[in-house]
Amino acid sequence: MFKLEYINGDGDSIYFGDEVPYRIGGGAPEYVFRENTNFYFLSQKGMDGAAAEAMLLKSPYQRGQTWAGTNVDERLVTVEAALVAESLEEEERLRRKLIGTMNCLQSGRLVVYGNTFVKAFPEVRIVSGPTFRDQDYGAPDGILFFGFIAVVPGNFLEDYEALAFDLTEVVPAFEFTLEFAPDIIFGELTNGAVRIVNDGDAEAPLVVEIPGPVLTPSLTNLSTGEYIRVHTPILAGEVMTINTAFGKKSVVIKDQNGNERSAFNYIDLDSVFFQLRAGENNIRFLAEEGNDTAKVRIYYKRLYLGV
Repeated sequence: MFKLEYINGDGDSIYFGDEVPYRIGGGAPEYVFRENTNFYFLSQKGMDGAAAEAMLLKSPYQRGQTWAGTNVDERLVTVEAALVAESLEEEERLRRKLIGTMNCLQSGRLVVYGNTFVKAFPEVRIVSGPTFRDQDYGAPDGILFFGFIAVVPGNFLEDYEALAFDLTEVVPAFEFTLEFAPDIIFGELTNGAVRIVNDGDAEAPLVVEIPGPVLTPSLTNLSTGEYIRVHTPILAGEVMTINTAFGKKSVVIKDQNGNERSAFNYIDLDSVFFQLRAGENNIRFLAEEGNDTAKVRIYYKRLYLGV
């Protein structure tokens, strides 16, 4: 059984614990609530495999059609849940909290907790509910059943926390007979290719952080030949951030005081805001200056078609 957490745009959240109904001697079900929460997840529909549309092309006199791609549609997630209160006053307060937090006028995030994973729909919109039902299942007073429907425009789930990879490594330069603390290494920083295996279900966008001083940084996916190059310097104390997500593509430089400026106009014309393909990706960082000292880091979240 999953556990859920809905977090709205203001950071307010509703946590749904898990619940186990069972029957004794064929009578009405009794509800055993395992967690210290007032909201419990009962069932869902729409979190498994995604709906897709086949994009087909047909030429004059062609027998059949030609597959041109697959378009993944938005998804609807339906959730049935319960509210548990110890008094009428608490019930009214919790109803108000639920309706106010799951506001259809705000975007939110729906986190799914499994036994071995934590994944999230990064953007959801409540399109129906929370709607309360009349008491059923022989439930005692203090238990209210309700449901809600959310639309997920981007369809995919993603990792709750981003995975991070450093594109620098320390090459040992000296050997000593004395032993030093484990975190003390004598050597030099060098930039090379890092192997990233994207074991999600789809291409995953990147967020790349490049601290200065660096001149004309570039990032290449050796597995596909795609690259992104920016013809501008990054000064000492500055950090360039590249985002390759669809609808959020950007190249921004932030200085030590937190001031930001766009570097989008300095992108090489043949650059591609590439994403990590499913499977193996070999990523290399290069720069005209600062190549051997830049501590470049890549962040990404794997995407999933369902749970």
